[in-house]
Amino acid sequence: MSLKKTESAQNTKVVGPSQSAISETFQCWRRAERFLCSLQGNLVLSETQSYPVQCRDISVQGASIFSPVHLPSRSHVTLKFSTKEKVSFVLNGCVCWCKKVRDGWHVGVKFDRALPFELKKLLGPGLRYREYVSVL
Repeated sequence: MSLKKTESAQNTKVVGPSQSAISETFQCWRRAERFLCSLQGNLVLSETQSYPVQCRDISVQGASIFSPVHLPSRSHVTLKFSTKEKVSFVLNGCVCWCKKVRDGWHVGVKFDRALPFELKKLLGPGLRYREYVSVL
């Protein structure tokens, strides 16, 4: 991916990479398929600090969650989820990014270890693959 430089009579302008090049780059970062979901759970920061969270999408390597609290990048978190069938599981990971949204924070978490189970089996037949479209 490279930047292009265009010149006009009055100024020089740097033009960024094409939209398709950006999409390809994001796909390289996401090595595992992500699936849309709406898991409800808890974000555990310590024995005395726990907050409700919702998982937006998940892969065997990480998840995108909505949190009521800001989480610093590189902080370690524990996520506890339950499926509709009352199957509970605990995931440990590291915060990759955190962005402010209207009612809280959108957070990207990379799990410490890849999940040892298939998400399709755990989350059920309604699970859909999430296709990313980057918007700049």
